Amino acid sequence: MFKSKKRKELENRVAVLESTLDHMAGVLNTLTEVSAAATTDNIVDGEKLKETLEKYLDDTLERKFTRRRF
Repeated sequence: MFKSKKRKELENRVAVLESTLDHMAGVLNTLTEVSAAATTDNIVDGEKLKETLEKYLDDTLERKFTRRRF
């Protein structure tokens, strides 16, 4: 019983860490896209930045609510 409870607790912690890493990877990808756009165009198009960030947020929320938890 104790091992099962402890295992469940560890699995939950791993799930939280995986979720956090997914989020951090998404932020890094978004920043990379924005940086690349700014470098190629020598300016950051405000509308493109807004669209990129909205897409990232939509994708993040979709993943968060569709991700299976064990």
